[in-house]
Amino acid sequence: MPMAPAPQPPDPAAVPARPWIRGALPYLVWEALLLLLVVGAAALVATRGVGLGNAGLQFNIAATGLLATGLALSLRTGTPNLAVSALAGLSGTGYAVLLDDGWSAMPAALAAVGVVGLCGLLLGLVTGLTSAPAWAVSLAALAGAGAIAIAITDGQSIVVRDLGAPTGGTASVWLLLFAVVTIGGGLLWQVRPIRDLLSANSSAGQPAGLSARRFVGAMVGFTGSSLLAALSGLVLVTSLRMAAPSGSDLFRLALVLAVVLLGGVSALGRRGGIAGTLLATVLLVLVSTALTVENTPPWITAGLLPAVVIIVGVLVGRLLDFLAGPEPARTPTAAGQSPTQTQ
Repeated sequence: MPMAPAPQPPDPAAVPARPWIRGALPYLVWEALLLLLVVGAAALVATRGVGLGNAGLQFNIAATGLLATGLALSLRTGTPNLAVSALAGLSGTGYAVLLDDGWSAMPAALAAVGVVGLCGLLLGLVTGLTSAPAWAVSLAALAGAGAIAIAITDGQSIVVRDLGAPTGGTASVWLLLFAVVTIGGGLLWQVRPIRDLLSANSSAGQPAGLSARRFVGAMVGFTGSSLLAALSGLVLVTSLRMAAPSGSDLFRLALVLAVVLLGGVSALGRRGGIAGTLLATVLLVLVSTALTVENTPPWITAGLLPAVVIIVGVLVGRLLDFLAGPEPARTPTAAGQSPTQTQ
C-alpha cells in the first residue's frame, strides 16, 4: 500500500502579511493618551501665565525635541548615541565661538553642524566596522565632546551679541522643523523595508560581526542623531544668546532619554510610533515649566523628574512591545532554518 506523502511546511511567501495597523495600534492609542496629557499640561501652564505661543517655551520645545528625535533615531537603529547632549553642546559652543570671531551666522552654523556631523560619521564608522557596542563608543564621544567644548572656551561663557533679540517667528520656524522631522521620521519608520534595513543592529537573532545592513544602520543612526543634536545646539544659542559649557550634559541626556522612552520608542530598538516623541517632548517641557514657575528645586526638575519618567517609559515600552506582538519574518533566514521573529 503506497504511503501518503509527508505534509509540507507552508510557503512563507504565501502567508499573508500582518496588517500594518495590528502592530501600530498600541502606539497610536498611547499617543492619543499623550495628547490628552499635553492638553491638560498646556491648560495648567496657561493658568501660570505661560502659553504655547511664548517664544521661550517654543525654543525650549524645539531644542529638546530635536535632541530627542536624534536619540530616538539612534535607538530605533539599535545604535544608541549617548553623546547627543554633549554633541549639541559642542555645536552650540562652536557656533558661538565663530560668531564671536566675526563670522556671519549662516557660515558659522554650517561649520558647527558640519563638524558635529563629521563626528557622528566617525562614530558610525567605528561602530559599523568593528561591531563594537554603540553605548561604549558614544560614551567616549560624550566625554570627548564635553572636553573639547570646555577647551575652546577656557570654560567661560560666550555671549553672542550679533544675532539680535530672539523672536517668536524664529522660534516658530524651529518648532515647525522639529515637528516635520520627528513626524516624518516616524512615518518613514512604519515602512517595513526601511525598518528592516536600518534596524539590523537591534534585531533578535542577528550574529555579531560585520554585515552591510549593520554598517548602514550604524552610519544612519550615528550620523543622523549627531546632525539633529547639532541643530539642537544652534537652537539653544539662538534662544539664550550665549553658550556656557558646563557639566550638565548627563542631566540633559537623561531628559531626552525620558522623552524618547515616554514617547513609546522601545529601549530594545526597532520599535516606535509616529508622533510619540513630539507629544512627549511638549508634555515634559510643559511639566518642567510648571515646576519651574512654582520655584521647584532644580534637583527635582533636572534630576528626579527625568529619572522617574525614564522608569515609566521603560515600562510603557515593554507593554507596547507586548501588545504589538512580534513581527513575523518576511523570509526564511537560510535553507533549513526557521524564520527569525524580529523584536
